[in-house]
Amino acid sequence: MAHESPSPVPIPAPWRKSVAAILRKGVSAEILVTQRARNEFEARFPDAWAFERNTAMADAITQDSVLGRRITGMREPGEVWAFWFHFRSIKLYAKINLTPSGKLIIIYSAHVPLKGEENL
Repeated sequence: MAHESPSPVPIPAPWRKSVAAILRKGVSAEILVTQRARNEFEARFPDAWAFERNTAMADAITQDSVLGRRITGMREPGEVWAFWFHFRSIKLYAKINLTPSGKLIIIYSAHVPLKGEENL
């Protein structure tokens, strides 16, 4: 995994719109969540529902001002972006892949920043 840009840049609107639509629709067959992402989010927010996480992520990326980093070198094909979102007033790190079909996303990360992720 590598960052394509040395600093955060605006996330392209087509990616943001596609991913936000999938997150808001909430169809589990269109949203794959890695076990690590699920475990880390549930450990921090044991009473939260997946749709709440998805809504918070969608809210973040529908903002025109959202910045992120393009991530390359992931195993699965697609366009991957890392960005910040807030859930219950806590800043969280997200990493999502929009697969080539444009109809499926993979959530790799949804957790408090780990060492090395503090600055995106």
